[in-house]
Amino acid sequence: MLIIFSALLALMVIIVGVLVFFEDSVEAQFHLAMEAAGPVSTETDWPEQALQQLFGTVVAAVILISMGAIGVVLLLAAFFTKRMNRRIMTPAAAAGQ
Repeated sequence: MLIIFSALLALMVIIVGVLVFFEDSVEAQFHLAMEAAGPVSTETDWPEQALQQLFGTVVAAVILISMGAIGVVLLLAAFFTKRMNRRIMTPAAAAGQ
């Protein structure tokens, strides 16, 4: 059970790390697109702020979904492990009597 948890936790960390790593790349592409579109007034940075808020929302959603998936997988593993142990141990207990 601990191995499954650590593997899923490592997978979640890798996914979030990749998202954070590519944040700079997405932001650089966004700035290039804005420069190609022409001059933009410096008074309003709303596109950049919107992009940062969107990225924060995506990272939060990925973290919450990953935590939920880890919980579901661990619950299923615990359920099926208990069920398997009952099926294996019942004939062994009957043979021992």
